[in-house]
Amino acid sequence: MPLVVTAAQYSDKGPKAANDDALVMHLPEGFGRSAHMMIAAIADGVSSAESGGPAAMIATRNFCSDFLATDLNWSIKTAGYRVLTAINRWLHGQGQHYNHRYSTHLTTFSAVIIYEQSAHIFHVGDSRVWRFRPAQQGRDHPIKQSLECLTKDHTIQTGSSEQLIRALGMDWRVEVDYLEVDVQVGDYFLLTTDGIHGVLSAQTLSDLIQENTNLGQFSTDHLERCVKQMATLAQNSGSSDNQSCQLIHIQTLEVSHNHPPDLASFPPLLPDNLKPGYKVDGYEIVGELHANSRSSIYHAVLLSNQKHVILKAPSQQFSDNVATLHAFVQEDWIGQRIEHPDIVQTLAPEQPRQFLYLVQEYLSGCTLRRWREANPNAPVETVIRFVRPAVRALRALHRRETLHQDVKPDNFMVWRDDQGHEHLKLIDFGSAQVGSVTERRVRPGALEYAAPEYALDQNIDARADQFALAVTFYEILTGELPYGSHYLSAQSAADFAKLSYIPASKYNPHVPAWMDAALMRACSLDVEQRYEDLGEWQADLERPNYTLTRPRMPLMESHPVQFWQTVAALLFVANIFWLVAWFK
Repeated sequence: MPLVVTAAQYSDKGPKAANDDALVMHLPEGFGRSAHMMIAAIADGVSSAESGGPAAMIATRNFCSDFLATDLNWSIKTAGYRVLTAINRWLHGQGQHYNHRYSTHLTTFSAVIIYEQSAHIFHVGDSRVWRFRPAQQGRDHPIKQSLECLTKDHTIQTGSSEQLIRALGMDWRVEVDYLEVDVQVGDYFLLTTDGIHGVLSAQTLSDLIQENTNLGQFSTDHLERCVKQMATLAQNSGSSDNQSCQLIHIQTLEVSHNHPPDLASFPPLLPDNLKPGYKVDGYEIVGELHANSRSSIYHAVLLSNQKHVILKAPSQQFSDNVATLHAFVQEDWIGQRIEHPDIVQTLAPEQPRQFLYLVQEYLSGCTLRRWREANPNAPVETVIRFVRPAVRALRALHRRETLHQDVKPDNFMVWRDDQGHEHLKLIDFGSAQVGSVTERRVRPGALEYAAPEYALDQNIDARADQFALAVTFYEILTGELPYGSHYLSAQSAADFAKLSYIPASKYNPHVPAWMDAALMRACSLDVEQRYEDLGEWQADLERPNYTLTRPRMPLMESHPVQFWQTVAALLFVANIFWLVAWFK
């Protein structure tokens, strides 16, 4: 039996000039994780912060969308923590970015995820999550109704007011309360901001819900009336804040199955090798552009406006592979959540999809690999000109706590604008991973571009993408790989220790030493030796950083005083030993 709920939410700015609260709900629909769970998220932007309202909106919207695209192998607790960690770092970074003395993006946050027989609660701040369990007639004695607050306010009393001590965006790290509670058919879950529970008692809220349950009707209209009553009563009771609340009624619960969504959760796959003229969901195939064992890419046109697009569809051979289908869905989601001029735009379909595919903007051009094949002797400065958009694209992904994990010449498109100028765009999120640090142990994508930490059982962060990008541009400059063919077979620390960086100037004498040094550092086999930020690498490729190439001076020349002090100390110790030996 599937999960079925009815839900309603309401928000009013009350006596304030602006509404800094935000509400988001996701009801079971679609396929994958989305079909098996219900999510409600509420946030109260801190009004004293410059951007409290936008912070609340970002937190609720991003949590809902990002959570649904997390790895199926993650537990709900892990997925929630990782998504909130990414959101918190982004919010905190906004204040730091603009050099404000205080954080500008602060918000409380509370969310409920209904999945199978449990409710998973994530909480930061002083919004609240409640569970209302109606009265039941037991076999031996009736069970009384109850409204239970499941969260704890993160506040301290300062004089006559309360002060938040925990909120999203307050610090680069955030402590998130997590609770898992049982769910029964008939339960209600209520989420409120302090504009509601700050003036209405638990008994009053319970009475309002009870009045609704006494009607014996659980339609959305009845729930909407209930949440509006709560907000109106709070305002009439003297609330000086925004009033927001969400109410969810559990009608049926999904039976626990303890495995990822089955194949029935996904739409059917398109046939392989679609021919020109084939029509699907308002698109007509113009021709096949590329096909491999994983997927097919087609040039298509949207019939309603003749707009040219790309359709990408998984291969039929993966029709019974849930993990691959989920990864494809995640690729679509990652593409739609990131809009950047240096990243290929993933589009929402014009109408509901009857098959599993994704839609992207059409780019007339070629991959960076094909560009190199057509321009084997391109000037160094022409190649380096592509570094800037590549870095911008990866930094945009990394700011959203997303690792590309398959950076290579084939995953950049070179295209020309109307003036004939060449531009670069990053494509293909099939191996991408959401989360600032991943424990993925399989080398994704092409092995020759995968950083050593994939093989060495180490945690992966943005510096793995940096390694792949440096190898990519080394290859575009030289036609070769920086560690030769033996890199592909390296599996252990001992294997990697045998490898040595081959100067790019060996293959392309036009690469200056300072540029070669920047390439060598970015694709260092030791992750700690790489750049902290891709922007530093870009700067070192565009102008000389002689600290990378300056030969190391002898200690006697660089620190003469320290050198002679050390020599004197060693001579003194040697003389002591000599005297002791002499008098013996």
